[in-house]
Amino acid sequence: MRSSLQAALLIAAAMLSLDGCVSYSLPGIPQEAGAADPQLQMLAKQAIRHQDQHAQLALGIRYEYGQGVPVNWKLAAQLYQQAATHVPGGLFMGMTNGIPMNVTAPLKGLPEAKARLQGLRAKMRAAGYRCTDPGWGGILCGALGGRN
Repeated sequence: MRSSLQAALLIAAAMLSLDGCVSYSLPGIPQEAGAADPQLQMLAKQAIRHQDQHAQLALGIRYEYGQGVPVNWKLAAQLYQQAATHVPGGLFMGMTNGIPMNVTAPLKGLPEAKARLQGLRAKMRAAGYRCTDPGWGGILCGALGGRN
């Protein structure tokens, strides 16, 4: 019993130390205390660390229109894509005494994020962007040169 308690404490300490190494900053939103709007800092943390689809959508809107952050359509499209994506549940995180430690619930993609992504892609094409895909296709387009 004592060794399992010690192991649990070591794991908890390791997780806490790793948490400090994760960066939640996005362009225009540094995470140092007082360096940016605290609400933006919290949205960035929720969007990146917790994969919160509502935070991703809210940040996408801010980046699309430059609300408190620099306008960045490519980042807005990536955030919209993440918020619009269906995330299956049932991710297995480990066992404790034969019981799953953490199983995530499925998340449906946000319809508003999907609609905003389609509208932003049209706006990007009209502005001369050849590549409006925020995923791997966008990365490949960037490697080919030209305005992406």
